[in-house]
Amino acid sequence: MKNKKINIFSIYFPPENGAASYRIYNLANGFLERDNKVNIITAMPSYPFGRIFKKYKYKIYKKENLSDLNIYRLWIMPSKSKNIFLRFLSMISYSISMFFFIPRLLFIKSDYNIIQGHPLISSFFIILINKKILNRKIILNISDIWPLSGLELGFFKRNSFIYRTLKIIESFNYKNSDKILVQSDEINTYIKKSYNINSFIYRNLPVTKIDIKDFEYNSKCKIFYAGLLGYAQGIAEICKKVDFELLDIEFHIYGDGGESNEIKSFSKNRKNIFYHGLISKDLLYDKIKNYHYGLVPLTKPIYGAFPSKVYELIHFEIPIIYFGDGNASKLITEKKIGYSVNSKDYDSLKKLFNKISLVDNSFIELTDNLKNLKKNGFDFKLQFENFLKYIE
Repeated sequence: MKNKKINIFSIYFPPENGAASYRIYNLANGFLERDNKVNIITAMPSYPFGRIFKKYKYKIYKKENLSDLNIYRLWIMPSKSKNIFLRFLSMISYSISMFFFIPRLLFIKSDYNIIQGHPLISSFFIILINKKILNRKIILNISDIWPLSGLELGFFKRNSFIYRTLKIIESFNYKNSDKILVQSDEINTYIKKSYNINSFIYRNLPVTKIDIKDFEYNSKCKIFYAGLLGYAQGIAEICKKVDFELLDIEFHIYGDGGESNEIKSFSKNRKNIFYHGLISKDLLYDKIKNYHYGLVPLTKPIYGAFPSKVYELIHFEIPIIYFGDGNASKLITEKKIGYSVNSKDYDSLKKLFNKISLVDNSFIELTDNLKNLKKNGFDFKLQFENFLKYIE
């Protein structure tokens, strides 16, 4: 595919950190490298802090160019509040900005329009504009299932008015999309079963290359975690429950969030716990080659959700310690690319840490399995070529 015009609509985009923004960035660059023109219609950056970044404050609209990507940033009212009404206002603020952007959108021609499925209301409005008004081709990108995820998280009840309304919107979005991308097998199954629609599994595979380090046998085990530091990740609880000094394992932590101060305190008062704060992706990718295992915790599994960190660790050939349940656990166990422990089973987690405290032949076997998995489909370029065949 060459010389096509691609419009990508996503509320998340760099300089924001997070899996969603980098998934869209890599997707956009995939098109760009094949001589296509790409426009990004996004919001003012605010994730994960819940406030507009300093450079973009007090702006209603801003156009930028980043490595030949045309970026249109629209006003948004960010919120990290647990109040459903405030979260709702935050979601529809992007839709309101999109409404005023329609006259400009008329002049941004496209062959394909890729729309991020979350927030659900925003994607509904964008599909409505592009499909019903402008009669453009829609590719819907789904990374989690709403409103089912909200139901599982306890945001609303099954028979509530808001849930039933969101189900109608969900149905509209799926039925008015020409193609659908999903992040996991579970989402693929859900859409097929609920709406009889086939989709393409587009995993959040990284592009960045790093030099894979060869480790010596019997060297001290080093584990790292990189990402949000909140209750849902449970890193502070792991620091409380596991004596890394006794196990003679180093635990390195990167990121920021609600538990960062507590984790910082742990790192000062306990040996073998190291907190490095929030660093850039490029710097992080340079650091992680020095670690034996990557930790991926998920305190509460949500149907369809798949931690993007698993894909990153596969790409970098770093064995995975998955502390959670769901589809990711099945992949790691079946492909033998790491270890899986049920969520909140700290006794089993400590036993696992004790087992891997010295790097031995089993570690080498895991890295070999990771190499083979990459060759057999878990590679960005191979996946992107298959994706292009799917949408053409």
